[in-house]
Amino acid sequence: MIFSDFKFILFFLALYVIYWVFIKGITARKSFLLGSSYLFYSLWDYRFLVLVLCCTAINYAAGIMLDNKNLDRKWVLVSGILANLVLLGFFKYFNFFINSAAEFLTWLGFAPHLSSLHIILPIGISFFTFKAMSYCFDVYHKDLTPAKNILDFSLYIAFFPQLLAGPIERATHFLPQLRSPKTFSGMDTRMGINLFISGFIKKAIISDNISPVVDKVFSNVSSFSATASSIAVILYTIQIYCDFSGYSDMANGVTRMLGYKVVPNFQFPYFSPNIAVFWRRWHITLSYWFRDYVYIPLGGNRGSKWSGYKNVLVTMLLCGLWHGAGWNFIIWGGLHGLAIVVHRIWRNIGILKNNLLEVLCKPFSYVITIYFVCVGWIFFRSDSLSDSLLMLKRFMFFDQGGDQKISVYWLLFSIFVIAEYGLYVVFEKSKKDFLLPNWAYCIVVGALISVLLLFVPLEERPFIYFQF
Repeated sequence: MIFSDFKFILFFLALYVIYWVFIKGITARKSFLLGSSYLFYSLWDYRFLVLVLCCTAINYAAGIMLDNKNLDRKWVLVSGILANLVLLGFFKYFNFFINSAAEFLTWLGFAPHLSSLHIILPIGISFFTFKAMSYCFDVYHKDLTPAKNILDFSLYIAFFPQLLAGPIERATHFLPQLRSPKTFSGMDTRMGINLFISGFIKKAIISDNISPVVDKVFSNVSSFSATASSIAVILYTIQIYCDFSGYSDMANGVTRMLGYKVVPNFQFPYFSPNIAVFWRRWHITLSYWFRDYVYIPLGGNRGSKWSGYKNVLVTMLLCGLWHGAGWNFIIWGGLHGLAIVVHRIWRNIGILKNNLLEVLCKPFSYVITIYFVCVGWIFFRSDSLSDSLLMLKRFMFFDQGGDQKISVYWLLFSIFVIAEYGLYVVFEKSKKDFLLPNWAYCIVVGALISVLLLFVPLEERPFIYFQF
């Protein structure tokens, strides 16, 4: 049951009515949301609900112990973080490291007998374990008072709009909201509906219609021409943004309609003048997680410039590994790390300190940034390293390759979506709000939904980030 599925719409409408109409009192409403969140996760696979409960218990206990002055707080923190990493590492990375070790030993001339396990990746595990670890770090650094109320902490970990694919909400932002009663707000409902519809358009109308074409090309790279491959790369660049930012919009919209607020997860990343700005706008909650809990503890930009560059590379390699247990993801993270380092070196050299030169070069910086992001997505999307290199030849060097083509319609579709995205950016930056009367708003939303349903593909496709 994904957010763009009609079954979820019915699920949420029932929850929404019960939550606001029949449930009274702050504790009763939080209990209802927690039970609904557990039910929502159980509909995916009830067996993995145990992992959510274990994660909740471990980190709740860690928070309480971190507040105990008689205990070694550093030891408690290390134990809590290791417990989360073991949980995440076993399910997500065990087979990757076993297979990589076996390949390395074989390359050295040994004949290892290392067996991988048939492990199913629990959906959302990367997100709720990272939320839990951020809580432990914040309590340790005394940025947050540990949660004494187990109901509040359980809801923070399991809150269903964020449980499956984020955003990775900080406890410092979410837990205080749980301490005050929620009152119904028509404006919050409108904002939530607007966000949900925006996300639905991105996911169900754009991403899901692009997906079959992208899958077709990337699953058989050698058969397609350079033109078809290049269009597929552009389409995937659109698809992954619409898919993940669409999820984030829908999650934030649902959260808003329940009286809570979460931080935005995307801020027009494809309109970034350099790669550093891109990472301040793309998957913002993850970017800031790695900045605060990996990059800065490693030393950040303190010390020598080379030390700062090393910290960037380590952080981005780990960011790549977070996205998936595969060398393609590690290479993708390493490429972005190198790009950030190159950008810093370029900035430190100060070639563009001349104002006129900077103005003249600025348009090219946007083009270079988005071109590099597209190159990176090739490694992110490809099924293997060999496919990545072959697609790279098609996209960067226009190596002709196969003779299969895809319709020019998809190129026109890409241009149309990019143009619409540009207009949306301009509209958002204008900060203009058009407030319709309630009756007119309902008519407009109803008509819009009726039209949108005509373009929803029949085949349901899960969100891309569910696999992470």
